[in-house]
Amino acid sequence: MSSELISDPAAARPDIDPKAADELGGCVWLASWMAVCIFVLGGLPLMLMIVTRNAGPYGAGALMPALFVGCAIVGIGLTSALSIVDRLWHRTRPFARTIAALAAFSAAAMCLAPEVAALLGIVGPSIEGGLPWLAGVSLLVLAAVLAARRSERSGALAFASVWLLLLAVVGYTAWTEMEVEVAWVGPNSIDDSPGQFAFGATRSGEFVVRFGAHSCSDGRVIATGHYTYRPQRGSSFGGPLVVELPLDVVPLKDGDLVRACVRDGLAAATRAAEVSNGSSFWERD
Repeated sequence: MSSELISDPAAARPDIDPKAADELGGCVWLASWMAVCIFVLGGLPLMLMIVTRNAGPYGAGALMPALFVGCAIVGIGLTSALSIVDRLWHRTRPFARTIAALAAFSAAAMCLAPEVAALLGIVGPSIEGGLPWLAGVSLLVLAAVLAARRSERSGALAFASVWLLLLAVVGYTAWTEMEVEVAWVGPNSIDDSPGQFAFGATRSGEFVVRFGAHSCSDGRVIATGHYTYRPQRGSSFGGPLVVELPLDVVPLKDGDLVRACVRDGLAAATRAAEVSNGSSFWERD
């Protein structure tokens, strides 16, 4: 007998009525395409919010798209389970594909079970961030593609395409995301300095400090170097780096602008401080 996938499950199990044999496969097809439609409804707005970094006040705008994505993940999980049961029940060949799908589904369950338990408040939150979710859902999608029969694989492949697009958007955003904050600008009596500028960033990178700059392409360069991220408790920004201001710009006057520009590969961010009342400042973009 050919090792190719048998599209007619009744051919593998002659004792099963052909009409009955198609029922579970029809459920797989329906579940996969419903998952795709729900995923598109939630995934595309979520990708747009991730790219524009705009999820509404306190991220509330992302709740509904995230709920759609969650329902779609449940749908692709159901599709995977139904497809595997369909293959096992009808002994669909090649059997190695069924074993691979079952292994992927089991690994996905191991990744997602603790995360779901943490989400429901049964256990404490994990410390790995979103990696278990990404790995678990990716394995579910892989299981759905492996287990689906050839005639019903289009839905699983469509879901996989949208999921890969979402992963690419999340990866690019994480790769290019960076923020800078100004910790201090002005005289420092502790260090007996007439003028200092201190800033922190959310990742390491090369920095340029400019005086009188409204952007990272104008003003006077007063310091350059490498900023090394050092974690601070309770903050996403690293420990501040202190730059001594040149003597010819101190004492600072109201309206003076000092800007930090930090770059790491494709990631770049800037933040400026505008001096107010000589010893205080306002942060500026």
